[in-house]
Amino acid sequence: MKNSGWRMTNLFLVLIFVVVTVWILMRGTDTTGSVQTPAIKLISLMIWVGFAAVIVVIELIMWWAAKARKHR
Repeated sequence: MKNSGWRMTNLFLVLIFVVVTVWILMRGTDTTGSVQTPAIKLISLMIWVGFAAVIVVIELIMWWAAKARKHR
């Protein structure tokens, strides 16, 4: 159970990702009152996935650095 905090954090991040993704796909209007067409939803989803990809890359770099430090 060495990495239980790391796993719980990643589980929490996955849960946030899923909830926001469902919210983007299910909403009828955005905060400005604009109707969300499928094209607009797809653009919003691509932006969200891009943001999540940056977080994943940061997590992988941190994991790699921790693993390298452990083997020293």
